[in-house]
Amino acid sequence: MSKNPLRKDKTCLNCRYVVENRFCSNCGQENIDTRKSFHQLFIHFFEDLTHYENAFWKTIKNLLLKPASLTKAYLSGKRLSYLAPIRLYVFISFITFF
Repeated sequence: MSKNPLRKDKTCLNCRYVVENRFCSNCGQENIDTRKSFHQLFIHFFEDLTHYENAFWKTIKNLLLKPASLTKAYLSGKRLSYLAPIRLYVFISFITFF
């Protein structure tokens, strides 16, 4: 369950059913306001950058030492143990910028 406030409009955005509580009884979608402020987005972005655990270091090590095996493993579906390419690109761009 999310911490976001409930929407004032009681119509489900997914199926247009009338929502009585937090979840739609027709499709199960949560009826919350998903808009975030710039501050919340910045905090979320910063948390994403700083909470790279083992995946970041494993990806960097394999990218520098064995790039072909990293690519093969990622394309074969073993993605959980590596950092997503877009996230890695954004992180390196962010570090380079600063």
